[in-house]
Amino acid sequence: MRNLKKLLRYAILLLAIALLCNILGYVYISDQSRENDRQNENEKIADNLQTLCQQVSKDMVFILMDPGHADQRLGIDDELQRSLVDFESKEAFLHLEIERPKVHSTESLETLHSILVNISPYYKQLDSLGRLILADIAQPSYIQERQILTQIRNSEMQYLAGMQEVTRTYRSMDKRFISKVLFVNTGILTSLIIAIIIMAVFVIVPVIQQSDVHYRDLGQSLRKVTESESALRRRDGQLQSLGAATHLLIGGTDFMAAMQEAISLFGQHTDTDRISIYRVSPGEAKGWTVKRLVHWNRDGMDTYPAGLTEFTFDASSPMVHALLHNEIYHRKTDEVPTPDIKAWLERTNTKSILVIPIYIGNEIWGQLGLSNCTIAANWTTADYSILRSFAASLGSAIERAGMEQQLIFAKEQAEAGNRSRSEFMANISHELRTPMNAIIGFSDLLLTTSLEDVQRDYIQHVNKSAYNLLTIINDILDFSKLEAGKMFFDHSCFDLCELIGDAVDIFAIRAFEKQLELICDIDPSIPPRVWGDPLRIRQILINLLGNAVKFTEKGEVAIEVRKTGKYLVDGDRRYLPLSFTIRDTGIGIPKEKINRIFESFTQADSSTTRKYGGTGLGLTISRSLAEGMGGQLTAESQAGEGSIFTLILRLELAEQQPEPIQLPKAPLHKVLVIDDHPANGRLMRGIFNHFNITCDICTGPGAALDLIRTAFLRRQFFDLIITDYQMPDMDGIALVQEIRTMLQDHSDPIILMLSSLDKSQHQLQAIEAGIDHFLPKPVKLRELAALIGSVFDHNKKGSPAAAASDPFEQFATGTQILVVEDEPVNMMLITEVLRNMGIEVIQAINGKEALRQLNSRRPGMIFMDINMPEMDGYTATRLIRQLPHPQHNTPVIALTADATVDDKEKCLQAGMDSFISKPFRLEEINAILKKYLN
Repeated sequence: MRNLKKLLRYAILLLAIALLCNILGYVYISDQSRENDRQNENEKIADNLQTLCQQVSKDMVFILMDPGHADQRLGIDDELQRSLVDFESKEAFLHLEIERPKVHSTESLETLHSILVNISPYYKQLDSLGRLILADIAQPSYIQERQILTQIRNSEMQYLAGMQEVTRTYRSMDKRFISKVLFVNTGILTSLIIAIIIMAVFVIVPVIQQSDVHYRDLGQSLRKVTESESALRRRDGQLQSLGAATHLLIGGTDFMAAMQEAISLFGQHTDTDRISIYRVSPGEAKGWTVKRLVHWNRDGMDTYPAGLTEFTFDASSPMVHALLHNEIYHRKTDEVPTPDIKAWLERTNTKSILVIPIYIGNEIWGQLGLSNCTIAANWTTADYSILRSFAASLGSAIERAGMEQQLIFAKEQAEAGNRSRSEFMANISHELRTPMNAIIGFSDLLLTTSLEDVQRDYIQHVNKSAYNLLTIINDILDFSKLEAGKMFFDHSCFDLCELIGDAVDIFAIRAFEKQLELICDIDPSIPPRVWGDPLRIRQILINLLGNAVKFTEKGEVAIEVRKTGKYLVDGDRRYLPLSFTIRDTGIGIPKEKINRIFESFTQADSSTTRKYGGTGLGLTISRSLAEGMGGQLTAESQAGEGSIFTLILRLELAEQQPEPIQLPKAPLHKVLVIDDHPANGRLMRGIFNHFNITCDICTGPGAALDLIRTAFLRRQFFDLIITDYQMPDMDGIALVQEIRTMLQDHSDPIILMLSSLDKSQHQLQAIEAGIDHFLPKPVKLRELAALIGSVFDHNKKGSPAAAASDPFEQFATGTQILVVEDEPVNMMLITEVLRNMGIEVIQAINGKEALRQLNSRRPGMIFMDINMPEMDGYTATRLIRQLPHPQHNTPVIALTADATVDDKEKCLQAGMDSFISKPFRLEEINAILKKYLN
């Protein structure tokens, strides 16, 4: 014990020494802090002097540069006067502050003094210049003014540089002070730590002696831990129930039932007897109305009086005030200050209440009320957090339910809008197609008659414009279908080569008029029969080819079809990936605008709309159609260098082992192609190389004659010579005459001439020159194979291809067709077309009259309009199918201006056999008549 007391005395002495060191350290720090504070003030004055120097210089420069405005000069003079006074006083104060502690001179103070001495002349010069300017001296000359400005600028720069050095010196002094303070504080802290450690060592014995007290404290702590564990378990149950309740609120379809189940689940893990959710109506002048939506009570406890679901509270009550400020209101019943609320709580045997506001956004929606009926509950901060989370979940779920209702309403509105728009577009399409049918039909009819050249030219322009207008109508209708999600795709078998050839032939006339080379290059190894939507593929190709021809003034337009990979197998189906590349040498598209061309109603350059026309929908529709068929449409282009559009599609093969296109067996071993256009030469060589036939290419008549002369001397004659008509230096007819003269009777090759659309102008000359047949441009593989087979099989020479046949095919005498049409002009048109084919027309203006005609007539076919008075086409067709044999089997063909897929489906469901949309083409009528009359 004596040693312990001695050690305690030593420890107290050590602690006293440590405290004394601390006191001395704090005295030193305090003294240095006062000195440092003064230095900080001086540093601020030095910084301020830099600003004042710039202000004085700026004012003097402004007075010298702009002395003409008296009022403005007077204000600046006053400002300069104040700045100079402030400048002089702060400069004098700074000098005094540096001179004052000279008795304790340090290196830093000596540095400051030296800097101020060095920059003093510049300060004095600035000050004297300012005073001189304020003295309102006579107006200086330009040279004097420039000299003064130079002095001001030089003095300002030198003074600012010196003052910046003063500032840096003060900051250096401040850093040294911080280092001293850090050192002293470290010493203080070290001494305290050592003293505390020594004291702690000598306190262990008393701690051991007090162990019994600690054991008692430990027991209390264990009880508190047990209580805490119980509280944690309760909190865990509350959190789990909160998560489950939130899941119910988010995932439930019946929101009221979800709220009821959520509060029931939450209430079972919460220290409360009743839970209710109320909908509030705040903001009323006299009261706040709340309506109970759902309620839960524990163990069948009495609830509120029957039928009582709405309550009104004074808007100025503390509870309403707390809820409006998003605060929790918790009171025991006897502490509630509002009489009506207190009376209501007493009637319902409530001991305490807790009310949490439910907010949606920044607006209060309702409240969550908890009541205790046995004892007044003591809620903790953790309870408040959980209850707020539950209220927030309720608010989020309520907001989500409201948004879902709004989305459902918006969806219904959008669907109604889409239906209205679709109906509107269908009606517009019908109304536009009806007169278009007459315009196109009668212009087609007129072109089959004898006309003067000028008249034919005029009618062709009318016909072309009508088809252009029909294209625009179709684009707008397709665009509306795409936007409404009403675009459907067919899946049928078709001939790919024939489809591409038809698309290319549409633009043959336009390409010829613009003197463009139109090239159709299809890989001969591609199987011809595939499955897909031929109408949509043809539509895309026509759009792309039409744009290429429209925006190309010279050069060529080419379509190339190639395989992009190996066959793909999916079950028992085989697919072939193909690329359709449309290349032109037109105006091109700038790189920065290449992506805009696929936007609706957009062209790369708005000025092209006036020059070239168009709706700006073709590429938008084409890309959407390509993506709808599982493909893609891309573009590459540069301004002035043409464009390349690539359509990628994966088409199903119609045959498991497709047979490639082959040339008929013929004595054909060596071919010569003469064409000044290199692309055509490459195309022809590729075709003949595919069939393992030697093909030589010449790009001019001279080279061709030299090659034929060389072959003649070697006795290696050509079996087939194909020559273009339009070539430089010598046309095709003159070239053939030279060839025939050169060969005479030694060789007699078959000679084909690549014909343009004006072949009739030189047809007689071709016969005389010895040309056997014409091969239409652009050259297509199947047409070339058929023509070569025909020529070599029959060995017919000396007769060029026949002239265009009669557009009207004649049918058997006595053939009758019933036409049901209420529009007189359309009735006249179809009647004229059918009569030119030798068909007798039976007319009916509606469905009722058609049925009457069938009682006495037996037509071979019926053309049926849809929208007619008294009885429409659908009803009439259904009644025809109910007639006895043989009338009910009569083919019924829809001939209507309704052109959508839905319209076609309705016609087929009504019992019609086929469908033709107006305006119709003569080829469509021919095809239908052949199918159903033969």
